[in-house]
Amino acid sequence: MSSKIVVPGAFHCYLDGTGAVQGDIYSRDPEIERGAQELRDAYRNARRVRRGYGYSLRLDLPSPEAVQVLREYAESCVESILFGDPDAAELRAARAVITRCEQALVS
Repeated sequence: MSSKIVVPGAFHCYLDGTGAVQGDIYSRDPEIERGAQELRDAYRNARRVRRGYGYSLRLDLPSPEAVQVLREYAESCVESILFGDPDAAELRAARAVITRCEQALVS
């Protein structure tokens, strides 16, 4: 199962500094480890699309595990915003990613 997920630029900024992209995620669960590696690879091969003043990334995630890792990072982003300094654009973008991941997981 391959899922194409559009990541808004505001969430891309958050994702860019995470362990999933930097390669710092280590799990005892081999499926999570594989999903993180697939997310990293998809991120590196993502297509950047500009629209007006904004942009988004198109990720082609090859497995449900990669989609789940992306969803968990989006959820962490929402939590950090809710308990820290709110950034409305980043919050909307992270929530959009969560919704898109959930849709990809059920289809």
